[in-house]
Amino acid sequence: MSSDRSWMRRRHDGKGGISEEYVRGVNSFVEFVQPEKKKHPEGLLKCPCKKCKNQAFMTEDELKWHLLQFGIIEAYITWDLHGEKSNWNAHYTLGTSSNRNTNEDNDEYDVFEMLRDVAGEQDQFENVEEDPNHEASEFYKLAPRQNRNPDLLEAYTHPTSKVGREKQRILTDQELEIVRFYGLINMPEVSKYLEEFEDLAYAKKPRLDPAIFEIYAKKHFISWFERRVRTSSSLRYLL
Repeated sequence: MSSDRSWMRRRHDGKGGISEEYVRGVNSFVEFVQPEKKKHPEGLLKCPCKKCKNQAFMTEDELKWHLLQFGIIEAYITWDLHGEKSNWNAHYTLGTSSNRNTNEDNDEYDVFEMLRDVAGEQDQFENVEEDPNHEASEFYKLAPRQNRNPDLLEAYTHPTSKVGREKQRILTDQELEIVRFYGLINMPEVSKYLEEFEDLAYAKKPRLDPAIFEIYAKKHFISWFERRVRTSSSLRYLL
């Protein structure tokens, strides 16, 4: 099997479709993992797409569809969860000048220490002009600013109705952060940025438990997104 796995990063063909190189790569992956079917009572396979992250089992056809639809985890160079020997890692490449080591589970430091630089990583955003440590709460206040047009956000275009008796109370800081986080990640306009943040995290820890990532995202995604949005003209209206 070819050691060049750069196809994992080349899903799009630049014309709005899936590249032939990526399709061939998916087919080679599915062929490689065939022996894994014997390990599951129903012949299912773990899905390494960016949505499932090796946490879900599915049929071969479903696996192919997920990999084409959502893309494969780019940092999953060594397919050790699909029967590949981890010590082969040094021979595999994503087509970069240096190989990435994905066998990080024996790291001696805490996963949050390892991921801390994801939220503060600035070499991704060269044009940030304002203080990256600006208080995120100034960015996502419940009351909209005058220059913000909520009609531009799909999240605000669907009518809602009251359920039960109305109650009012002041939210705690922790509750407010949770409201901001879930409100933000459920906006279709923001989904690609959440995926970008997620990719950075999984590049650091390819086998990161999704539950741990969710805890980390709740703590850091809002402030990361605040910095990131300043570099995107399509999202400037959120400021």
